Amino acid sequence: MIAESKFIGRESYIALLNKKLNDAMEGRGNAIVIFGDTGTGKTRLIKEFIKTIDNKALVMQSACASSTSVPYAPLRDALKGTGMDMLFEYSKNPKLEAIFAVTKSGILLSKMESQHRIDSDILVGMVNAVTAFVKDTLCQMQESENMSEDVHSMRYGTFNLLSVPGETINLIAVLTGRENELLISDMQEVIRRIEREHRDALQNWDGNLNKMAGLSRYLSVLFSEGQYSGVSYAQNIHIEKLNLYENVLYGFRRKTEQSPLILVIDDIQYADPATFDLLVFLMRSISDMRAFIICACNEKTGNGAQYMEMLGTLAKDEIIKTITLNDLSEAETIALVNSILGNAGDEELPRQIYQVTRGNPLFTIETLSALLEEGKIKLKGDYYEYELDKIRLPIKIYEILEAKIRKLDLDALHVLQCASIEGTEFHAGYVARLLDTTKLKVLRVLSTLESTGLVIRVEGEKYRFVQPLMREVIHTSIDEALRNEYHRYFGEILETEYLAGKHDSMLPMIENYITAGDVEKIKKYALVAGRFALSCFANERAADILMRSYARLSEMHGSERIEFLRTLVDALDSDGKYTEEIAYIDEILKFVRCDEKLTDKKNIEVWAYGKRAECNIARSNYSEAMGDVKNAISILFDGTQNRGKLPTGLETTYGKLLCIEGLVYERLAEHKQAINYYMDAIKQLENSNAHQEIAYAYHRIGTAYHSLGMIEDAEKFLHKSLEISRKNNDLKGISITSNNLGELYRGLGEKEKAIKYYEEALAIDKKLGDRRGLSVVYSSLGDIALDYEEYAHAIEYYEQSNKICRRIDNKYGIAWNLCGIAECRVRMKEHTDVIQNLTKSFEIASRIGARDVMGWAHRVNALYEELSENLERARNLYEKSASIFENAGMEIERAKTLMELGRMYLQRGIHRDNGISLLNSCIELFSKKHAKNYLRKCQQYMGDR
Repeated sequence: MIAESKFIGRESYIALLNKKLNDAMEGRGNAIVIFGDTGTGKTRLIKEFIKTIDNKALVMQSACASSTSVPYAPLRDALKGTGMDMLFEYSKNPKLEAIFAVTKSGILLSKMESQHRIDSDILVGMVNAVTAFVKDTLCQMQESENMSEDVHSMRYGTFNLLSVPGETINLIAVLTGRENELLISDMQEVIRRIEREHRDALQNWDGNLNKMAGLSRYLSVLFSEGQYSGVSYAQNIHIEKLNLYENVLYGFRRKTEQSPLILVIDDIQYADPATFDLLVFLMRSISDMRAFIICACNEKTGNGAQYMEMLGTLAKDEIIKTITLNDLSEAETIALVNSILGNAGDEELPRQIYQVTRGNPLFTIETLSALLEEGKIKLKGDYYEYELDKIRLPIKIYEILEAKIRKLDLDALHVLQCASIEGTEFHAGYVARLLDTTKLKVLRVLSTLESTGLVIRVEGEKYRFVQPLMREVIHTSIDEALRNEYHRYFGEILETEYLAGKHDSMLPMIENYITAGDVEKIKKYALVAGRFALSCFANERAADILMRSYARLSEMHGSERIEFLRTLVDALDSDGKYTEEIAYIDEILKFVRCDEKLTDKKNIEVWAYGKRAECNIARSNYSEAMGDVKNAISILFDGTQNRGKLPTGLETTYGKLLCIEGLVYERLAEHKQAINYYMDAIKQLENSNAHQEIAYAYHRIGTAYHSLGMIEDAEKFLHKSLEISRKNNDLKGISITSNNLGELYRGLGEKEKAIKYYEEALAIDKKLGDRRGLSVVYSSLGDIALDYEEYAHAIEYYEQSNKICRRIDNKYGIAWNLCGIAECRVRMKEHTDVIQNLTKSFEIASRIGARDVMGWAHRVNALYEELSENLERARNLYEKSASIFENAGMEIERAKTLMELGRMYLQRGIHRDNGISLLNSCIELFSKKHAKNYLRKCQQYMGDR
C-alpha cells in the first residue's frame, strides 16, 4: 500500500477555502460545495484544508453513507462531539413553569410563575437548587481558565432547570419537557433588555431587592404569548418541520457566538432528502454567522445529479459557491507519479499511466499500488526501477479493485461482503451477526483490512469503506440470491432492535426488506415505516418507501390497499409532488371501480376526485380541476349532474366540494360565480356545524368581494370569518383573515386599523412558529410603512421578512422584499444597492412568473432613472410597468404606475396635458376601488401642479 501521496495541483482551492474561512470568522458565514467524479480528491482536499486552519475554528465532520440511515443521521453525527445533537430532539414546545433572575453569586433578584402555581414547598426547594446551580457553574468557570459560561441544564425532580447566562445576571427557567433553542434565544433577548436598561443598577447593586422590583415585567414576556405553554399549536407538517430546522439553526448561532464553526459533510450525494433539505436550509441561513459549511458531492452517483441541479440554483442566487475538481493535467500526473516513485527525471512510465488514467488521482495511485504489489516496480536503493515492456496497465479502476478483492482471503472477503450490505458505513457488531460469528473475530479481520487501506475506523465499532466505489464493487459482486438473503437477514436483525424499542432501526429495516423482496415483511411494515418517516418530516423518504413497497405488493386487496395508497398520496402531497400524487389517486379510482366487494366506494371516489381537483388547482390546471370536482359531486348525487336532494350525512363533504368549485372560479377571475358557490357551500356546512370550513368559505367570499372592489361586502365577510375562527380557536384561520383585513384597511387608507390586524396575525404566526406566515406579515408591514413614507421602518420590515424568505426558499417573498427595499432607497434618494436589488428582484420574478413583482420592479427602476434625470428611459419603464399590470388584470397597480408617470409629466413640465389626463383617470379608478390612500396621493400630485 502506498503511503499518503504528495498533494498536487489543488493549491488554488486551498487558498479559496482559507479565504472563505476568513470571511466566516469575520461574521460573513458562507458555504462551498466541491463537485467531482470518483477519485478526483474531494475528501483529500478537505483534509488538507483542515490541516491549515491551526485550531482557528471548531471543526464538525461527518459523511453520508450509501446505506439506509435515519433522517438527519450525518448531521447528528457531525454535531455529536459538541453536544449539539440534542437539537434534533425538538418535538414540541416545553411548558415554562417559572423563571428566576439570579445574580452571578446566586442571589435571587426576581421570579415569575405560570398561572398554574407550583406547590410552595417545591418552589422553595427550587429556589435553593437554582442558586446552588449558578454558584456551581461559576466555581467550575473559575477553576478552568479556558471555560466560558454557557447554557446549562439539570434535572430537578420531574422538572428541568435551564440556566442562560448574561454579563451580570442569569435567567433560570423551570420547565416541564426539554428546552429548545427558541426558548434559549428568547431568554437571551430578555437578559439583553434587562442589562441594557438596568446596567448601572445591576453593576452597582447594594443588595436592596426593592431596587429590582421592576424586573418581573421583563420576565412576564416569556409567559404572555403562550408560546411556552407545553402545547404545540402547529397543526401543519410544514410548520413543524421548519420549527425543527429553526431549532437546529438557533443552536448553530449560539455556538458561533462562542467560536467559529466549520461543518464538513462529505459524500452528500448519498444524503437522504431530509438531511439534504436541512443542509440547504442551513446554507441559506448562516450569512451573518461565524460559520463555514463545506460539502463534497459526486454528481454521478446516488442523488448527485438531482442535488447538483438544486445546488446550482443556490450558486446562481449567490447563496453558495461551487467548485469542480477535474482530473490532473499530464504534467501534474507526472509530478504525482514521480513524487511517489522518487524518480524526478523519469517521464516515460508516468506518461503512459496518464494515458490510461487521464489524470484521475485515485486511479493513478491505485495503478501504482497494483504495480508495486505485483513486483512490476521494485525499490532499488533510493529509487524504483522497472522494465516498461513487461508492464501491463489496467484499463479501468474497476479492474484494479476487482483484482484487490480476488487477493483477499475468505474471512476478509466475507467480512467485507457483509459490511457492504449495511452500506459505505457499517458496524462490526452487525457484520458479526450476519456472519453468525464473534465480534472479536470480525474486529481482528477489520484491523488487518484497515492496515491495507480498504477500510477506516470512524469511532467505536463503526467503520467505513475508504472508497465508496470499493463498497459498490464488493456489493455487486455478491451472487444475487445470496445478496438478497443477506439483506433479508439484516432486516430481521434490525426488526429485533425495532421491536425492542429502537425506533431508529425502522427505516433501514424496511429498506432491507424491500431490497430483499420479502413481501410478507413489506406488507407488515411498509405503512408503519412510511408514517414514521412522515413523523420525522422526511416526506420524500416516506413517499419513496411507500412507492417501492407498493410495486412489490400486488396481492393487497380491499380497504388495506386503499389505506396504503391514501397514506402514499398524503406523503406526495406533503412534498408538493402533485403529478405523482395524481397518478396514485388514479390508481385508487381504478381499483375502486374494479373491486366489487369494496365497501364505502362512494366516499372513497368522492374523496379521490376532490383530492385530484386540489392537485390540479395547485398545478394551475383549472379546467381539469373543474372536471374533477364535477365528477365528485356527480358521484355524491348517485351519478347524476342534477343536484337534487342530497343524501343525509353528506353535507360537510358537499360543502367542501362547493368550496373547491368556488376556488376554481376564483382562480379564473370569475369572482361573482365563485361567491355563489361559496354561499351554497355555507348553507350545506351550517347543517353539519363544520365551523372551520364555514370560516374558510366566508374568508374566500371576503377576498372575492375585495377583488371586485366591493369593499364593504369584503369587510363584512372577512369579519364573519374572523369571528368564527376566534370562537373556535382556529389560530391559523385567525392569522390568515387578520392579515387580509390588514390588506383591506391598508387599501382604504386606515393605517391604524391595518397595523392592528397585521400585528394580530404576527403574534399568532409567532405562536404557531409559522415562518412563511411571518414573512408575509413582515412584508405587509413593510408595504404599509412604504405607503406612509416611513422608509427606514419599511426597510427593517422587508429585511426581517427577507431573512425568513431566504431560509425557507420563498422566492416570491425575496423578490417582493428586494423591490420594496429598492423603492425605499430611491424615495430616500439613497442609491445604495438599488440597481443590484432591482436586477435580482426582476430576475427571480421572471423565473417564477410573478408579474406583479416584474411590474413593480419596472416602476421603481423608472423612479430611479427619473431621479438620475434619464427622463426618456424613465417614461419607457413606466409604460412597460403599466403594460405588465394591464396584461395581468391588476388595475390598481397599473393606476399607481400611471400616477407616477403623470406626476413626472407635471413636475418636469413635459406633456402637461397628458399628465393631467393620466392623474384624472387614476383619481376616477382609485375612487371607484375605494383606494383612499392612493387617491389622496394622486390628488396631492394634482394640487402640486
